[in-house]
Amino acid sequence: MIKSNYLLSLLIFLIFFVSCNKSENKHINTYNNYNNININLIRTADNFGNLFKLEKQISLTGKLIGSIQKLKYLSSGDIYIIDAATKHLNVFNSSGKFLRTIGGIGEGPGEYLTANDFVIDDSLNIYILDGRLRRVTVFDANGNLKRTIKINDFGEHMIIAKDQIYLYSSMNMGGGEAASCYDLITGHKMFEFAAPTSFIKMLISNKYVGVVLDCNCLEYFNNKIYVINPLQYAIRIFDLSGKEEKIIYGKSDNFQPIDASRKVDRANPLTEYVKSLLNNIRINNSLIIISFISFVGSQKPSTFLDFYTLEGVRLNSKSIICPDQFPRISFFPMDIDKEGYFYGYTQPSPNNNNLPNPVILMYKFLAYEK
Repeated sequence: MIKSNYLLSLLIFLIFFVSCNKSENKHINTYNNYNNININLIRTADNFGNLFKLEKQISLTGKLIGSIQKLKYLSSGDIYIIDAATKHLNVFNSSGKFLRTIGGIGEGPGEYLTANDFVIDDSLNIYILDGRLRRVTVFDANGNLKRTIKINDFGEHMIIAKDQIYLYSSMNMGGGEAASCYDLITGHKMFEFAAPTSFIKMLISNKYVGVVLDCNCLEYFNNKIYVINPLQYAIRIFDLSGKEEKIIYGKSDNFQPIDASRKVDRANPLTEYVKSLLNNIRINNSLIIISFISFVGSQKPSTFLDFYTLEGVRLNSKSIICPDQFPRISFFPMDIDKEGYFYGYTQPSPNNNNLPNPVILMYKFLAYEK
């Protein structure tokens, strides 16, 4: 009997040992795809300075900018910025000097009412998404009008892949699929996708409305589409035909999920029900970067960063809080380029009732190893 118990214990130990080895090997194999990233630095980081080093501050001059809704730093050094106040798309050089505004405000050819999002392709063609007019206007690198693509759906966010336009809006979640795909050449609508998750359906039934955030809720990487909804900490992955392949469910001590069973009373502020919101997703060098804003543990909101592999493994042990100089607002217009530079911005305090222009903050991402 004693011998039988001993053999049983040994068998259980061996099963446990093999299982642990398989789990560890799975993570090792995952990390082997990230040879140029210091995974250990991300895993052990406990503050922003562990991962990012401020390299440059770029003051914007020559054009009054209210605040930045979205920014893109090109390899040429040009900086493309949507002004959150005017909804114009403006271009500055690497020193922050204003170069030009793309398009004009209006409903005519080469005009738009709201620049909700923009994409710049490899030929430096510029695509501006106008959610109000429901169209995409295409310009060349110098800002000359090329053509206009009419769309039938409201969109806040846009990507272009394989001659197709993909649009997404969390505002659409109450009416079925939140995303749609159009042929870039013909402008014909091809299909809809990204129906609400069961969690979002419960929010809809309890009177939670779509949250419009001037951020980036849509990303494209290696023929996959990555979608986030501000109200749920989840990364949904689709193929280019709109088929959902996977959902990565995130978790953070600083992100408080919504109680989806609680009905919203319109007499109360939304912040009574919503304490945390996702507000950006970026994928660079096979690394998923998620940002979210949260009121958890504080009267003032803070912005946090989390890091994931493409397989859905969370790398950082604790969410990284962003510096106080970053605007603490619902949207977070971050960008990261192929060279490993991370971009944000700060809004200087008013001077003699004049609001200075935003300042672009350029950080070196220290986890990228050369």
